[in-house]
Amino acid sequence: MIFEYWSELLVLVILTVLMYRRPLLSLTNIMNFYWVSMVIIGLLLYPLSSQFVKYIDDDLLRDSVRLYVIGFAFFSLGIYQFRMLKFLFGNTKIYTPLTFSTDKIKIKSFMPWALGIFSGVLLFITFYNVGYIPFFEGNMHVTKYFQDDLDVYTKFRPLYTFALNALSTVLVFSLAVLFQTEKKKKWIILSAVIIAMLLLSAKRGPLLIPFIYVGLSYSIMKRSIKPLIYNALLVIVVGIAMNLAVAGGRELMSSFLVTLSTSGFVGVRELTRLLTIDAGELLYGKTYIAGFLSFIPTEWFEFKAQYNYMRYVMNLEGVDPSLSGGMRACYLGEALINFGMLGILLVSYLFGLVLSVLDFWFLRSKWIERHGLIGLVLGVMIFHLGIIAFFENGSAATLFFLNRTIILWLLIIICFPRKQTNLNSN
Repeated sequence: MIFEYWSELLVLVILTVLMYRRPLLSLTNIMNFYWVSMVIIGLLLYPLSSQFVKYIDDDLLRDSVRLYVIGFAFFSLGIYQFRMLKFLFGNTKIYTPLTFSTDKIKIKSFMPWALGIFSGVLLFITFYNVGYIPFFEGNMHVTKYFQDDLDVYTKFRPLYTFALNALSTVLVFSLAVLFQTEKKKKWIILSAVIIAMLLLSAKRGPLLIPFIYVGLSYSIMKRSIKPLIYNALLVIVVGIAMNLAVAGGRELMSSFLVTLSTSGFVGVRELTRLLTIDAGELLYGKTYIAGFLSFIPTEWFEFKAQYNYMRYVMNLEGVDPSLSGGMRACYLGEALINFGMLGILLVSYLFGLVLSVLDFWFLRSKWIERHGLIGLVLGVMIFHLGIIAFFENGSAATLFFLNRTIILWLLIIICFPRKQTNLNSN
């Protein structure tokens, strides 16, 4: 199937090469590679992944791929436009590596422990009221979202969502701090406690993503891809182990492919799925408004309940949004249902500009340099939740971006020595 789309894939590859810039692990390069991988792997998995959705027209697959190519072209245009703005930002092609100190410093641990314990209490309040802990249930695919007891769970969903976000962020902070403090024991214990609590939720993302953040950040700091490879292998092994537990004993490869085809690299399939059910009625920005106001719980905000991007497309398909994580038709799908083709062109262009600004800041930020690995981790988190998550989920990613980045930023401000301006000084 993939060879049928050689011309579209060739355009993607050519644009990726043209947009390449040093260093290898720059945010722009990572995003470009991810975009192309999303299309290639999505096409390879499409015959399998398309079996898991009810309404999908295979004839619209080519339209979906072409929208990805068009979006990528205007995304690249935004990147190129930024690089030409030398009069405003200076020569963005010049790369001066940040230097990070490896000195050990004293970091306060009270706030991370307090937030971890508080979030754990919220977690167990939810478990107590729904009557079970997902990790110990047989069908974790259903129970980890409490789909069998939604009436009770809905009342506690804001608390549960905050708890998972906070625990995952505390784990990020704790893992990063291990590299920056001499007193490691309390941080190892805190990490173990948080990992145990996240395991009980049976959700892989909040548990595994912190390791990816720290692994990628450490690789960037050391200017070596080896730590990232080792970390990725660890995450894959743990993810497969958890997947086997959820799958209930299916064969390893079969179980892994099912997870990959339903959880990751599904953008091409999901956009095709959206094209199948889209009636062409434009929303003129309503999903973006709902996304930007996503910090208001859905149960308290009828506009969000109706126009949140994920919930809207689920309702469009006739699926209960409470029983699904949502249709991940990426930001292209959201731009399309709001402003049509013009929306895809404009949002893609702005997306490229915003990523370039973030990349520029990321490579030159004295704040990141001053805070060492944890500062770098915050930058990587902003990139993931503000760029990759927006790419995958559109404005529906805003809630997670606000929750986690604000929590991590506050932890850094509160826990790091206020008078310290250079980690090399003691």
